[in-house]
Amino acid sequence: MRGLLASLLLSTVGCASRVVHSDDIAFLRIGDKPLSDALYIMRSDGSDYDRVFLDRTLSTLSGLSLSGNRLLINCKEYKNKTYRSFLGLWQNIGGKWEYKELPHPSGWFGSPLLFSSGTRLLSQTIGTDRKSIALDLYDVGSGTVVHSFELTKKIGDSSSNLLWYKLLDVSGDAKEVLLIRYSREDLKANTDLQILNLSSGRLDSVTGAPSGTATALFSPVTKDILILGTKGLQLMPHKGSQPILLLDRAEMRGLSFRGNRGAWCARTNSVFLPLYDGKNKTSDIWCFDIDTRGLRRVAATDKGHYDYLGCAV
Repeated sequence: MRGLLASLLLSTVGCASRVVHSDDIAFLRIGDKPLSDALYIMRSDGSDYDRVFLDRTLSTLSGLSLSGNRLLINCKEYKNKTYRSFLGLWQNIGGKWEYKELPHPSGWFGSPLLFSSGTRLLSQTIGTDRKSIALDLYDVGSGTVVHSFELTKKIGDSSSNLLWYKLLDVSGDAKEVLLIRYSREDLKANTDLQILNLSSGRLDSVTGAPSGTATALFSPVTKDILILGTKGLQLMPHKGSQPILLLDRAEMRGLSFRGNRGAWCARTNSVFLPLYDGKNKTSDIWCFDIDTRGLRRVAATDKGHYDYLGCAV
């Protein structure tokens, strides 16, 4: 742990050490040079930010989540020609980020999702035989799996039938989880937006959700669902009906989703998304205002990939 703590260098860009605000966003930039991977904790208006560099032996896997003053990262460390995967938890205490490695069972896979309370997380586990997938509800304090949800039966040995899930968001009351089910049948990729009820373990498809969903988010207030897909940005009422088109593909100016997940900030009623500009070949953080339906860039880069974490709550 001491080596990892020593390897985290907090730069003096913006506010070098400060507490997390209620509308902060966080994202990761994957650089193309050693020591260029960096985490950013930024005000939602882009006014100032912290920048945390990662050691060259430490990289990140898909799966980043921010909740309050806790930052969860699915990490991969390369030492002595071998890789080791683990969950790293950064906590902002008194304006400074402190790190600890979470003990966990073998088989962490996919994108862990930190609950708004900061005390529980949900992570995907895929069986060693790649024929079973489960979601593990994990208590951060005790380091134990509280409950495991078995999501699949036998998948089959063929890679063409590989199936996995992408964890997207937890509802404000922490009772439901939004996720995408990926499958491949007859060489055709399929996506299905689903909701997992954490009380009953029931997993249901979102009725009326458009095909080709790239990502989706719960409203922090109403549980309405914002969907980014092939048609653009759409809003689907939680009680179920046809989605309302907020921004079509033409208005998105060729931008496409590129990252882990987005986040919906309740205070400003704005959604933050990592979007890829194919023309300029850049991945940036964009903000969509639900009320005005305006789209603006809040974090830009000339090179590198942005993987988005989420809003602090």
